[in-house]
Order: sequence, then structure tokens, then C-alpha cells
Amino acid sequence: METKHPLISVVMTTYNEDRENFILCVDRVLNQTFKDFEFIIVFEPSDVNLDFIKSYTAKDNRVQIIVNKEKQGFVKSLNIGLAGATGKYMARIDSDDYCELSRFEKQVTYLESHDDIDVLGTNLILVDKDNKIISKRKYKTAHNDIKKTFLFTTGVAHPSIMLRIETLKKFGGYNEEFKCSEDLELWLRLMRKNCVFANIDEFLVNYRVLDIEEARNEQHWKYNFKARYNHVPYLWNPILAGISITAFKVFSMLSVEMRSSLAGSKLLSGLKGKKEIKETNI
Repeated sequence: METKHPLISVVMTTYNEDRENFILCVDRVLNQTFKDFEFIIVFEPSDVNLDFIKSYTAKDNRVQIIVNKEKQGFVKSLNIGLAGATGKYMARIDSDDYCELSRFEKQVTYLESHDDIDVLGTNLILVDKDNKIISKRKYKTAHNDIKKTFLFTTGVAHPSIMLRIETLKKFGGYNEEFKCSEDLELWLRLMRKNCVFANIDEFLVNYRVLDIEEARNEQHWKYNFKARYNHVPYLWNPILAGISITAFKVFSMLSVEMRSSLAGSKLLSGLKGKKEIKETNI
């Protein structure tokens, strides 16, 4: 008898997360209006008692728990979750964020009726540690507009993503050389492979803004730059693919308008000397 696979594989990684935030996140997933999914939670080794977490598997057979024997890091843990995924689509959520209850239903409905779309995001509601709304973040909805956005920021929100697992596995999953900004590197790589992006113009994910993010900014900037240097020039102008690291740093610091203008010009044609940035450059 053929095994029936769920339509969605929800993948989440966690390490020493706040218990209340974790419970809110998990409950919002398990109470989605769309029910046909598996929920893969990858845990890093920690001093957290997993008994309350394992109780979810007893109550709901959609929950699968993977505990890494050794610390693997966030990106490797994502790939471990991806390796165990059996669905047609992968939905991402982080353990300190939480979904609106209609999120999966709306994203699946969209993807099932748009065969050309590979990666689908949503708008974000930004909340603080007490779940109070700070602001809202809207994203462009059409692929070409999203592509232009990647010249200067991120065109899709990783915690809101639902994408085709076949596409993600075909192009190698997450790049484990990236300790952070792994999502930006993945999106730019998929765009180079002509994958098509879209966003639903609805606020379907609550994204928690934490103080720790300020301390991570420098490292994120370095990996963010690495991802852009290795991929952005090929997406907009072949001339940009030959520029030096120094020239691209200057390009990255320009205003949005100037970057957009230069990406479509020949002014950078003499700035050759590009070499792909390796791990040792970070």
C-alpha cells in the first residue's frame, strides 16, 4: 500500500528558546485551518528539559522531533529538517515567531493555483517580547519587483516562506558555509536558477524583534555582503560580475536610486578583478 505523504512539511529549528514563545509558536502551527502537514522540529543539544516538548508527539502524530547528538548550528539543522521532509511544500517558521491561523491554507491555495511560483512569502507583523505590535512590513508581490528589491534589501521574509521542496532539494538546500544570512544566499541562488518568487499581500506571520539582533548586526552584514557579492552581479548586469570586492563594497553603500541606475549601466565595466568570496574572507 502506497504511503500518503502530507502536502506540507513545516520545518523549525530551536535551541534554548523561551518556553512561552515556543508554546505559542507550536500551538499556532498545530491549530492551522489547513491540517494536512507534518511538523518537523530540530533541536540542538541544550539543558532544556524536552519532556514538555515530547508531550506534543503524544497528542499529535503530525509532530516529529529530531534531537541533534552534537551541536550542528542553525543552518545545518535546517538541512537536517529538510532531509526528513516528505511533503510537496516546505513551510518555515522560527520558534520565537508565530503564524496567523489561516497562513498555511492561504499559501497552499495560492501555490496549488500558480504552478509557475517556486517561493511564496507573506507580509510580516513585527512584535516585541510581550507580543505587542511594533510595526508592519509589506513586501512586493510580483517576481520582477521582488528581484529589484534584492539589489538593496531582502525581497521575501524567511519565517513566512512556503516553497516547493523539489526545487529546494534540486538546488542543494541551504548553504552551510553561511553562519547567518543563509536565507538571502538561498534566495539569490534560486533566482540565478530562474526560480520564480511571489508574496501574498497579507500579514500572516508575527515576527518577534529581539534585542539580541543588534549584537548580530556586524556578522549578518558580513555574510549578507558575501551573498550579494557572489550572486547579485549575475542577476542584473553581466558587467557587474567582473568588479572587484572593493568596488562592490562601494556599490553596496550607494543609495537605492544610484544602485538601481548603475546596475543597468556600463559605468562599472573597468572595475574587474572579481573572485568569489570564500569562508576565509569573513
